[in-house]
Amino acid sequence: MLNSLKIKTAGTVFILATILLTLAMVYTYNAAFQPNIKNIEITKKIILKILNQLAEAALVSKNYNAVQLGIDNIMGEPFIDNAHLLDSRGIVVASNQLDASKLHLPSTDTAIKDNWEILKIHNGSDSLGYLYVQYSPAYLTGRKNAVLIGVLPVAVITALLMAGVSLLFVHLFTRKLNVISRMVENISRGNFNIRSRLEGKDEVSRLGQSFDHMVVWIESEQRKLLDLNKQLELRVKESTKNYKMVNKELEDFYHAVSHDLKAPLRSIDGFSLALFEDCFDALGDDGQDYVRRIKSNATHMAELIDSLLKLSRVSQNKMNIAQINLSEICKELTKRMKEKNPDRTIKFHIEPNIFVSADRQLLSTVLENLLDNAWKYTQQKVTNAVIEIGCQTKENKKICFVKDNGVGFDMKYADKLFTVFQRLHSNREYDGAGVGLSIVERIIHRHGGEIWAESTVGHGSYFFFTLGADCNKSKCE
Repeated sequence: MLNSLKIKTAGTVFILATILLTLAMVYTYNAAFQPNIKNIEITKKIILKILNQLAEAALVSKNYNAVQLGIDNIMGEPFIDNAHLLDSRGIVVASNQLDASKLHLPSTDTAIKDNWEILKIHNGSDSLGYLYVQYSPAYLTGRKNAVLIGVLPVAVITALLMAGVSLLFVHLFTRKLNVISRMVENISRGNFNIRSRLEGKDEVSRLGQSFDHMVVWIESEQRKLLDLNKQLELRVKESTKNYKMVNKELEDFYHAVSHDLKAPLRSIDGFSLALFEDCFDALGDDGQDYVRRIKSNATHMAELIDSLLKLSRVSQNKMNIAQINLSEICKELTKRMKEKNPDRTIKFHIEPNIFVSADRQLLSTVLENLLDNAWKYTQQKVTNAVIEIGCQTKENKKICFVKDNGVGFDMKYADKLFTVFQRLHSNREYDGAGVGLSIVERIIHRHGGEIWAESTVGHGSYFFFTLGADCNKSKCE
């Protein structure tokens, strides 16, 4: 309750009003009372001057009737209580008291305390006597109270009016803020049908009007968003339908390639082999060369078809992501490569326990192709061929690599490395279909990673790859 803006605002306004009212009361009180004080001071000076003249004449002439009459007259002033004239011997010669013998006149030390004023009467250098005048403190207090009684009702009425005006101001101010507050709460709950409907040119009203315009804009954008969502849903349905049709066409294509295209190739290969074996002597040198070319190209064509099928199936197979020990896969692959080619002398350096998150079968395909390339392009190294598999961490990202010290390639052709059927060396130098690195790139991209190569001609190649965000959770150990 105490945290309410209305309470805080009302309290602030009330405190300010109280301070202003107090200052106004002090000013009014002083303005009303100070003139009385000023008039009394002026009157006192006149009275003292007159009495001083009368007292001097009376003390010189020893005739005290005039000064006694003056004392009797000043006693009509409400602010004077007593007045006495003493001669140089200290004898009271004139007084407002009938029995002057009972007077207790103050000393000069206590005179001010008891509201007495002592005036010394002299003629030249001769001291003639003293004039004692006592002022009435009750009169001054009464005047103060009278002024206060006059000011207090006005102050009370003013305070009530100010409190009423303050409450009215707070109500008008916080009412608009409460409207805006409720509007914001509804907007936060997703209800855009509410409006502040505040009118006026003050800041709070303009704030409410701005909120009204904002809600109208949000409703308009929300409708547009809903329309876009509906269109997107239709497009997704249409895309899904097209995707299924494309998949069906791809399946038909695989079937056609596997059976309809490879069957004639098998016939060509079979008949060319039969022709070569059964009619070898009758063919002559040129005929034997033609048959060898036919058989070789038929075999190469079959390899191209198999490679294309592999490339197409890379995007179709479902991925099963798991934590994989890349080092162990490399050990298995290199073992098979050595068993298949026991005559090759080559060193493999495999960093142990490289763990990554990937599909095991697809990752094996990546490593198999990269290792085959490294094996192929280091075959000119008779005794010192080296293939290295490792990983490094850069900017919290694990980067795996396959490195060899083979023939390398010119980096200006690096953009052709991963393009289907693009090769940087001829079939006469190194065999291959030109599809392996395209398969590798497609698999890496399916894992959300990247692949690139660095090389120097005659000094070997580096093939680097990452496996997306999941790879960063593992560490090179």
